[in-house]
Amino acid sequence: MSAGNGDGPTLPPPRSTGRITHKQFGDAMEHYVISSLGLAGIPASKMPDNWPGYDVLAQPHHGPPQRINVKARRFPVSHPTFSADFDSEWEWLALVGHFTELRKVRCWLLPRAVAKLLARKRVSGPHRISLAQLDEQGAKWEDNFSLRRP
Repeated sequence: MSAGNGDGPTLPPPRSTGRITHKQFGDAMEHYVISSLGLAGIPASKMPDNWPGYDVLAQPHHGPPQRINVKARRFPVSHPTFSADFDSEWEWLALVGHFTELRKVRCWLLPRAVAKLLARKRVSGPHRISLAQLDEQGAKWEDNFSLRRP
């Protein structure tokens, strides 16, 4: 199809299947973190796609800008874990779970040191943090949109 104006082909609008793509889901969860930070009084911005190391940059009033790596999962899944890359540079890890059957979103904002303590080291690939660990040890980090540390 072409509009005939020399700009190249014109594609029809995508059909909605009622499901969103993995990229759309990831973007939505990043925006969830950004809006929640904003409502807590911390301005934040999404970094460009494929920005190395982190997804969101937040500016708390009490210090320097904070880099946030956002990892999101849809639940239920067979292995309820989040992956974490400690080779990247970031100060906070936002773990966002979308519980489809409950129509609920849960988010834990962990400082890097806490995330590293909770993460299970694997022989190869990323570290893993389980949903069970977050339920047991991460309660104080859930909805931590003020980026408070203990």
